[in-house]
Amino acid sequence: IEKKDDMDWRRNALFSSFGFAYLGCFQFYLYNTVFARICQPVVAVVGRYGAAPVLTFLDQFIHHPFLYFPAFYLFKGAVEGRPLQSSFNIYKTDLEENCKALWALWVPAQLINFAVVPTHLRIPFVAGISIFWTVIISCMRGSIVQAEEVTVGAPLIPLQAAAPEHIHFPAAPEHGVLDAHGELMHISNAAAG
Repeated sequence: IEKKDDMDWRRNALFSSFGFAYLGCFQFYLYNTVFARICQPVVAVVGRYGAAPVLTFLDQFIHHPFLYFPAFYLFKGAVEGRPLQSSFNIYKTDLEENCKALWALWVPAQLINFAVVPTHLRIPFVAGISIFWTVIISCMRGSIVQAEEVTVGAPLIPLQAAAPEHIHFPAAPEHGVLDAHGELMHISNAAAG
């Protein structure tokens, strides 16, 4: 899809590890235990078809924006060596665009899943749809940014220009810049020149 020559093993490790830990373990528990308990009274009153919109709302408008995406960005930030606050800032910046992409695929898929798919086949159904979601989120947010790398096209601010007047830097300004998120990125003289 991205037409790259080399395999990005760190990116593969990120998505494999996150997929196992969060999607495989946590979401299994969330869907089969937590959601089942929460929606049991709803199912008793309106049936499985009536509970599907409630489950979809919980999943797409509470779980994903406030648990899934923060976990993804914190996990990705750990792989990149970013501070927690930096990862959280990026999560906040990307949230609206991420949710639009998520909802376009997952709201219809989860309505079908919760209304039609038998309980014992829900995780395999979600796993099948997740193949498409993983491609989408990987293309949108998957590239691993090293602390030493500068993203092409990202606005860079020399450290001295961004700092208050009373702060002086011993290194030349070409040794450090702030990226678009206000995070310090180090670059070498070779990269600067």
